[in-house]
Parts: sequence; structure tokens; C-alpha cells
Amino acid sequence: MQNNLKQIRESKNISQPKAAEDLGYGLSTYRKYENGTRRISDEKLVQLSSYFNVSIDVILGTAYKVDPTSPQFQKDAKTRSFLNAIVTILTPQERSLLHELLSNFSKLNESGKTKLVEESDTMVRSGKFENFGGHSQFSSAQEIA
Repeated sequence: MQNNLKQIRESKNISQPKAAEDLGYGLSTYRKYENGTRRISDEKLVQLSSYFNVSIDVILGTAYKVDPTSPQFQKDAKTRSFLNAIVTILTPQERSLLHELLSNFSKLNESGKTKLVEESDTMVRSGKFENFGGHSQFSSAQEIA
């Protein structure tokens, strides 16, 4: 992810080592945030925003305002955390299937999306397609809704 951290830091006349130390990050980690080779978590975005006294949208270089206190941001943070947790335990084949599923989901209208969720729920409740070993390691996705 390309971001504006380097330009923001330089405009404040702060060195990378100083920023990393002030924020409590390792220098290598901070450098990866700046060059975009490491994803910045929502919590870190809020911390960086506060430290540099700029809005999150300035860090991300987005055209819209990002308010970390808004209910939508909080809801999206839970969704991102949930998806990140799932992706870490999936095999490469499962990640590919999830990508295909999400791609298809995004192409459906609201009625189609609802139908897809209902069908998957029916498959799970039937037990016929249950994952060996029992239940999901994750709580219901409804918690993030």
C-alpha cells in the first residue's frame, strides 16, 4: 500500500529513527510502513495520525475523509480483523476459493447476496459439508455486522 508517511515525516523534520522510537516501533517495522511493504493496522493508523497531527486520509492519500471514531470505521475495522484472522489459517487453495467466492459475491445484487448467505447457512446446518473436526474457529460473522 502506497502511503504518504515519508512525506509527512519529512515535512515535520523528524528522522525515521526518531519517529520509530517515539511511536514504540522497531526501526525496520517503521521503514516497512513508510515504503508500503507492511500493512498498517487500523490501530497504527490512528496512532500515526495522532503523532503526526494529520488525518488518516492524509496518511493514506485518499480523496475522502476517514474518521476513526465513526461507527462505520469501527465496523469496518472489525470486518478487516475478522478477514485477516481467517486468511491466516487458510491453505493457499482455500484462499483461492475465498477470493473466488468474494469476487462472485461482489457481482450479485442484494437479493443474490442474501440468497448466497442463506444457501451457505443451509449447507452448514445440514452437516453434510461440515469441516472434519467440527466447528469453525471463528464466531458468527453476524458479530461484525
